Amino acid sequence: MFFFGLRPLTNFTHKEWDNLIEINLSSCWRIIKELEPLIKKSANAKIVFLENKDISAGKAYHNTFSICQKAKKTMLEIFNKENSKFKIKVQFIEIEKVNAGMSLSLAGKNEYNERKLKEVSEMVIKKCL
Repeated sequence: MFFFGLRPLTNFTHKEWDNLIEINLSSCWRIIKELEPLIKKSANAKIVFLENKDISAGKAYHNTFSICQKAKKTMLEIFNKENSKFKIKVQFIEIEKVNAGMSLSLAGKNEYNERKLKEVSEMVIKKCL
């Protein structure tokens, strides 16, 4: 499990920190790296990430998520500049904080969370078309 709960920035072990950075930042780099040949061949390439501006702004106890969100934006800006001739569209879609994914186990699986996940999925598909 890679979600260790919301804690102050310095309360993670080195291993927990490394795991959270791997999951929330390095994994995005790996996806872009492996998909780059396909992205460059696409006529209308688009890279989409989800964000929550409250957390991205540096919300207390959401430290690794906030840090990784800023880093992802910077990483994609650099990628776009380095590949400007390909005209790749980079988009961040704002979503409200949803107890989903790794944090779903903390909130418990319930009808509200399942409905919110469905709404987010539908919204992302609509905005990407």
